[in-house]
Amino acid sequence: MRVAGSGVLAATLAATLFCITIAGCAADTDPEPTGTGTPGQTDESPAEPAAEEPVAGFTLSSSAFADGGTIPARYCLESVDGGQNISIPIDWSGAPAGTASFVVSMIDTHPVANDWVHWIVIDLPATTTGLPEGASDSAIPDVADELDNTFGEDRYGGPAPPPGSGDHEYVVTVYALDVATIAMPEQPSAADIASAVEGHVLASVSVTGVFGR
Repeated sequence: MRVAGSGVLAATLAATLFCITIAGCAADTDPEPTGTGTPGQTDESPAEPAAEEPVAGFTLSSSAFADGGTIPARYCLESVDGGQNISIPIDWSGAPAGTASFVVSMIDTHPVANDWVHWIVIDLPATTTGLPEGASDSAIPDVADELDNTFGEDRYGGPAPPPGSGDHEYVVTVYALDVATIAMPEQPSAADIASAVEGHVLASVSVTGVFGR
């Protein structure tokens, strides 16, 4: 009986050790969490890689001058030799998905000009891809609005830098917004424009023209 009892005890101990060993091995083979999967997924349903949609570049150009180039005199005020105060032509493309409207501004950033606003157009439809030469006062979409520039006129006002002040940089910016309309003062400053579009800009793009006398 003592032999039989020892055998039973030995068998029980062996079985217990076997189970502990198997459990330990199973624990060692579990993969460590990586934190990259989707919650609730298992090894049988691996995470699919996120689809990468190509994003076209948002670009802006003018047929009247290259970026950093000289603005022809015809687009300046009449007080400038050869000036006709015709609004510059601009074209843009690649606006991001979700664009509901555009804002166009033209600002003289020279210290003498103190961010003089030469042109500000708001609420341009999302389908707009440019403004042709001379669009101000004649070819602005009906739903859009030309606000007063720093000259106090609700239209384009061309460059007319003070003689002897050197070259001025006129920065033309197109903002793609996530709203169809934007509230802005009737005669906004550059700071007013920046404040009004803040939080609504999906993307913006600029081109700079230079003029001096």
